[in-house]
Amino acid sequence: MTPEDQPAGGAGDADALPAEIKLRPVAESDEDFLLTICLETSERVFGILELPAEQKGPLVRMQMRARETGWRQDNPDGDFSIVLYKGRPAGQWYVGADDERFTLVYAAVLEEFQGRGIAAALTRHLFAAAGRLGKRVSANVEKTNPARDAWLHLGFEIVGEDELHYQLEHSP
Repeated sequence: MTPEDQPAGGAGDADALPAEIKLRPVAESDEDFLLTICLETSERVFGILELPAEQKGPLVRMQMRARETGWRQDNPDGDFSIVLYKGRPAGQWYVGADDERFTLVYAAVLEEFQGRGIAAALTRHLFAAAGRLGKRVSANVEKTNPARDAWLHLGFEIVGEDELHYQLEHSP
């Protein structure tokens, strides 16, 4: 992705993110933070397994590493970012791109930071960047994900589905 294509924003951008929200590239030192997000967000899946924490942690870490590897292989030019809220790590924001669209690969905000408009601001910002370039934005959301309604409210439309996911799209 070229700097003008990047959906992360920049100085002078009319659609810039609020000052308290920043994105920075994921670093190797973020693995424990990424595991925290993965543990929190996968509780819907792994919560049904009655495993002690010492067994659940390694299982989720393996899932996280496999997922991250897959996302990076599928989106070699993607932006893989840590969301910072008032300087504190608050979530993940992964965006891939091709000639026609941006793909919101993964978005997660830790529970303690939810309700502050972080994901909404990032999504509106992504839509604005896509609109300037005449690109669509696509995403998948689990049918059981409570954030599904928020994505629809922000302007995504359901364009398809499978057994587990809705395919979402926003057009400029």
